[in-house]
Amino acid sequence: MNIILGRFYTRRILRKIIMKHIWRNSKISLLVLAIFLITFTYSQESGGLISLQKAYNSIAKKAMPAVVTVYIVPKGFNFGNFPFKIPERYKRQFSKRNKKPLPVGTGFIISKDGYLLSNYHVVSQAKKVYVMFRDSDQLVDVTIVGKDKDTDIALLKLKKKANYPFLKFANSSKVRVGDIAVAIGNPFGLSHTLTTGVISAVGRTGIGNKYEDFIQTDVAINQGNSGGPLLNIYGNVIGINSMILSRSGENNGIGFAISSDMAKKVFLDLKKDGKVVRGWVGIEINEITSGTLKAIGLPYGVQIVKTVPNSPADKAGIKAGDIIFEIDGRKIKKPNNIISYVGRISVGDKIEVTYWRDGKKKTTTISVMARTKVISTGGLSATDGILGINVGKNKAHPKVGGVVIVNIEEDSILSQYRIKKGDIIAGIYMKNEYYPIEGIEDYKSYIEKMEDQVVLKIIRISKEKNFFSQESFLVEVFLNEE
Repeated sequence: MNIILGRFYTRRILRKIIMKHIWRNSKISLLVLAIFLITFTYSQESGGLISLQKAYNSIAKKAMPAVVTVYIVPKGFNFGNFPFKIPERYKRQFSKRNKKPLPVGTGFIISKDGYLLSNYHVVSQAKKVYVMFRDSDQLVDVTIVGKDKDTDIALLKLKKKANYPFLKFANSSKVRVGDIAVAIGNPFGLSHTLTTGVISAVGRTGIGNKYEDFIQTDVAINQGNSGGPLLNIYGNVIGINSMILSRSGENNGIGFAISSDMAKKVFLDLKKDGKVVRGWVGIEINEITSGTLKAIGLPYGVQIVKTVPNSPADKAGIKAGDIIFEIDGRKIKKPNNIISYVGRISVGDKIEVTYWRDGKKKTTTISVMARTKVISTGGLSATDGILGINVGKNKAHPKVGGVVIVNIEEDSILSQYRIKKGDIIAGIYMKNEYYPIEGIEDYKSYIEKMEDQVVLKIIRISKEKNFFSQESFLVEVFLNEE
């Protein structure tokens, strides 16, 4: 105790002596103090900048070896589609020029055994794909493992077996606005260019893809950056650079990267099956106006227009008119929030849905089903998650056979074609074989065998004044359209 008191009085005496000295020598003391503060501030700022510079150096050293330039040999044109005759010499010249590999974008290695990620739009028109590493002028052959147009992601594989340098995924759900971001790519053919910036926004939707969870950044992204990594300060992947918003086609500070959480799910699906298996719960949804939300006392939400009979949502008790405002604790403000989130949930996993019905908050759990699954509804109808239609037994015209289209989901594959409710699917062409459809069971067995391309035989029966007219036509459907 005496020691503590002694220290206290000693500090008081020293403080008095210092203040007395400053008062007597104020001008000199203030000058010294000013110099000290300036030096200290500069030292602190300089130290911070040097630390940031070292972080950028570290990212470049870690990531550059795993980033590649993507080259493609484009597919040739089908000259038979032109409305006029093309001279043979022009065909030969174009075909010869079309065999040269062209640098079109960026990719990055995501596993030590040589899997690479890039954009769908970078390789969608490729006949052959090559990559070039940093500090090399050799083209290396790769194969396309799978492509997913709906998220703009492609998975490639280096043919040569080796232990490759690779990047790791970070958890993009932890990315915050203002975080430092780094992009590495090949803008305008300038190989392995590093640019820096910050995260401008997260969870962007309505940009252009069917399934979206974009990270917006002001990092310089230009033509040739597509497919390259967006990295955090630790050099881990938080996104795949995909597109920019620009009238000139050049960077103006608004770029978008596919979130790593979405990319990781697509990567695993493509690696396993060569295609993406998406989650599906069987609902049709609509946006709600701000006025309606205010009237019912909700800050946000999406309305259920319809539940597919016997679907996961139907079994969980979801009904038309319900308003979903949270899934697994995530706010649901737009229909795309549900589409993107459910689309990347693994099949068989459960999601917790919080919704509003008749002025009361309710919660239910839904088991997510594969979108490619066909749901039976008592033998009288089936809901097809592949084509996005509900079909029923052809009771009105039993002699014709087939199944009747009862409903077509909005934004489904068949909604893009000239098919409508009431049409009859009489048969399916697959791999040059025709399979007639007599009823629901035939349809269910064939639909599960469908691959990338099928042709449907459609019969349309229309009632005129005193008779029925029958029209028959074929519809070519691309399930994984390029």
